[in-house]
Amino acid sequence: MEPIALPLKSKLPILCGTVLICEVLSLYFALLVGYGLRPVPFAWLVAGAAVITVVAIAATALLPRRAGQRRPGIALGWAVQALILLSGIVMPSMLIVGAVFGAMWVAGLYWGRRIDREATAWAVEHNAR
Repeated sequence: MEPIALPLKSKLPILCGTVLICEVLSLYFALLVGYGLRPVPFAWLVAGAAVITVVAIAATALLPRRAGQRRPGIALGWAVQALILLSGIVMPSMLIVGAVFGAMWVAGLYWGRRIDREATAWAVEHNAR
Protein backbone atom coordinates (compact mmCIF):
# COMPACT_ATOMS: atom_id res chain seq x y z
CA MET A 1 0.00 0.00 0.00
CA GLU A 2 1.10 3.53 -0.74
CA PRO A 3 1.84 5.75 2.30
CA ILE A 4 -0.56 8.57 3.07
CA ALA A 5 0.94 12.07 2.74
CA LEU A 6 0.91 14.18 5.89
CA PRO A 7 -0.42 16.70 6.84
CA LEU A 8 -3.89 15.78 5.71
CA LYS A 9 -6.44 18.18 4.25
CA SER A 10 -8.41 19.68 7.13
CA LYS A 11 -12.15 19.23 7.59
CA LEU A 12 -12.33 22.36 9.75
CA PRO A 13 -12.85 24.81 6.85
CA ILE A 14 -15.73 22.73 5.54
CA LEU A 15 -17.59 22.80 8.85
CA CYS A 16 -16.69 26.33 9.99
CA GLY A 17 -16.89 27.83 6.51
CA THR A 18 -20.41 26.50 6.12
CA VAL A 19 -21.42 28.14 9.40
CA LEU A 20 -19.93 31.49 8.35
CA ILE A 21 -21.52 31.51 4.90
CA CYS A 22 -24.92 30.51 6.33
CA GLU A 23 -24.48 33.30 8.85
CA VAL A 24 -23.99 35.80 6.01
CA LEU A 25 -27.17 34.56 4.33
CA SER A 26 -29.18 34.90 7.54
CA LEU A 27 -27.65 38.33 8.09
CA TYR A 28 -29.13 39.55 4.83
CA PHE A 29 -32.53 38.18 5.76
CA ALA A 30 -32.16 40.12 9.02
CA LEU A 31 -31.28 43.17 6.92
CA LEU A 32 -34.64 42.83 5.19
CA VAL A 33 -36.35 42.65 8.58
CA GLY A 34 -34.43 45.74 9.64
CA TYR A 35 -35.61 47.50 6.48
CA GLY A 36 -39.19 46.90 7.57
CA LEU A 37 -38.68 47.76 11.25
CA ARG A 38 -36.34 50.73 10.71
CA PRO A 39 -34.71 50.63 14.19
CA VAL A 40 -31.94 52.89 12.81
CA PRO A 41 -31.45 54.55 9.41
CA PHE A 42 -31.25 51.97 6.63
CA ALA A 43 -27.79 53.15 5.55
CA TRP A 44 -26.45 52.16 8.99
CA LEU A 45 -28.01 48.71 8.67
CA VAL A 46 -26.46 48.21 5.23
CA ALA A 47 -23.06 49.42 6.44
CA GLY A 48 -23.13 47.09 9.45
CA ALA A 49 -24.20 44.12 7.35
CA ALA A 50 -21.49 44.90 4.80
CA VAL A 51 -18.77 45.02 7.46
CA ILE A 52 -19.89 41.73 9.01
CA THR A 53 -20.10 40.15 5.55
CA VAL A 54 -16.57 41.21 4.59
CA VAL A 55 -15.16 39.89 7.86
CA ALA A 56 -17.07 36.59 7.48
CA ILE A 57 -15.90 36.05 3.90
CA ALA A 58 -12.31 36.90 4.90
CA ALA A 59 -12.58 34.45 7.81
CA THR A 60 -13.85 31.74 5.49
CA ALA A 61 -11.02 32.33 3.03
CA LEU A 62 -8.40 32.29 5.79
CA LEU A 63 -9.46 29.11 7.60
CA PRO A 64 -6.68 26.50 7.88
CA ARG A 65 -6.55 24.16 4.88
CA ARG A 66 -4.23 21.51 6.34
CA ALA A 67 -4.56 19.70 9.66
CA GLY A 68 -2.54 21.50 12.32
CA GLN A 69 -2.06 24.64 10.22
CA ARG A 70 -2.39 28.04 11.93
CA ARG A 71 -4.19 30.79 10.03
CA PRO A 72 -6.16 33.88 11.16
CA GLY A 73 -9.52 32.56 9.93
CA ILE A 74 -10.52 31.13 13.29
CA ALA A 75 -9.86 34.42 15.11
CA LEU A 76 -11.80 36.30 12.43
CA GLY A 77 -14.62 33.78 12.82
CA TRP A 78 -14.79 34.59 16.52
CA ALA A 79 -14.91 38.28 15.57
CA VAL A 80 -17.89 37.55 13.31
CA GLN A 81 -19.67 35.82 16.20
CA ALA A 82 -19.02 38.86 18.41
CA LEU A 83 -20.23 41.28 15.72
CA ILE A 84 -23.44 39.30 15.24
CA LEU A 85 -24.08 39.37 18.98
CA LEU A 86 -23.32 43.11 19.07
CA SER A 87 -25.87 43.65 16.30
CA GLY A 88 -28.40 42.57 18.92
CA ILE A 89 -28.08 46.09 20.33
CA VAL A 90 -29.87 47.40 17.23
CA MET A 91 -32.15 44.42 16.60
CA PRO A 92 -32.68 42.26 19.71
CA SER A 93 -33.71 39.23 17.64
CA MET A 94 -30.10 39.04 16.42
CA LEU A 95 -29.14 37.85 19.91
CA ILE A 96 -30.99 34.61 19.19
CA VAL A 97 -29.40 34.33 15.76
CA GLY A 98 -25.99 35.02 17.30
CA ALA A 99 -26.49 32.41 20.01
CA VAL A 100 -27.55 29.73 17.52
CA PHE A 101 -24.72 30.43 15.09
CA GLY A 102 -22.26 30.80 17.96
CA ALA A 103 -23.17 27.31 19.14
CA MET A 104 -22.80 26.01 15.59
CA TRP A 105 -19.39 27.73 15.32
CA VAL A 106 -18.19 26.10 18.55
CA ALA A 107 -19.48 22.71 17.35
CA GLY A 108 -17.77 23.17 13.98
CA LEU A 109 -14.47 24.00 15.66
CA TYR A 110 -14.74 21.06 18.04
CA TRP A 111 -15.72 18.47 15.46
CA GLY A 112 -13.39 19.81 12.78
CA ARG A 113 -10.38 19.60 15.09
CA ARG A 114 -11.44 16.20 16.38
CA ILE A 115 -11.86 14.77 12.88
CA ASP A 116 -8.47 16.20 11.86
CA ARG A 117 -6.77 14.80 14.96
CA GLU A 118 -8.26 11.33 14.52
CA ALA A 119 -7.57 11.25 10.76
CA THR A 120 -3.94 12.25 11.35
CA ALA A 121 -3.54 9.58 14.04
CA TRP A 122 -5.03 6.99 11.70
CA ALA A 123 -2.72 8.05 8.85
CA VAL A 124 0.36 7.88 11.10
CA GLU A 125 -0.67 4.42 12.29
CA HIS A 126 -1.44 3.32 8.73
CA ASN A 127 1.95 4.58 7.48
CA ALA A 128 3.75 2.75 10.30
CA ARG A 129 2.53 -0.62 9.06
